[in-house]
Amino acid sequence: MRVPFLQIFAVRKPVARCGKPGGFNLLPYRERDRRLARRRCALEWSGAAAAGAVAALMLAGWHAFEGARLDAQRASVERALAQFAAPLAEQGALLRDAREREAREAQAAIASAPLVHLLDLMEALSEDDVPDSDGVVVQEMRHRPHETEFRAVAVNHVAPAAWLRRLATVPGSENVEMKELHRTLPGNGPLISPAARAAVEFAARVRWAGVPGDSTRASVPANSGAVSANAQADNMRGKK
Repeated sequence: MRVPFLQIFAVRKPVARCGKPGGFNLLPYRERDRRLARRRCALEWSGAAAAGAVAALMLAGWHAFEGARLDAQRASVERALAQFAAPLAEQGALLRDAREREAREAQAAIASAPLVHLLDLMEALSEDDVPDSDGVVVQEMRHRPHETEFRAVAVNHVAPAAWLRRLATVPGSENVEMKELHRTLPGNGPLISPAARAAVEFAARVRWAGVPGDSTRASVPANSGAVSANAQADNMRGKK
């Protein structure tokens, strides 16, 4: 059969295939392996899901059991503590009362310290067993919580030293110092006696221990009033 020369180089149209070409599978075990692998994977995933569900159920059950046990223990402890509620409340009230009482006692001791110092001071000034300190007359006394100041007149320059030694023995006194010392100024009048010429004026101060210098608590004023009068009466004993 002769074919024209031009038809040999002509473009051929693809021939439409009617169906799948015939043939046979040379490796039939591959399909079987794929099916077995899918089945094995499904079984493994199902087993893992079942194991996780079982573990979750066991954990939830354990938590529920522990919660019930702890609730029972808490209820038991609460019942036991309910029996001690009244004694514990009474003990707490007693402890609060004790602390308040201690605070009140401490506050009272602090507030009464200036008065205690003043009483000790007046008791020391009223003693008669120190004859060397006689001849000192207190003209003015100012008592504060942290210190007490005096202005006095002595018959001579020896009497103030003995008088200050007496003040140093007062309980609670921390420091006793003399601020100034000078002779009395003679006045206009008749001839002054030798005893009056030897008289001296001095100022002294007693600092009390345990009280800060800037304390603002109320002081016990003892200016030239009743206390000064008592001090003058006590210190005039033995004066010639």
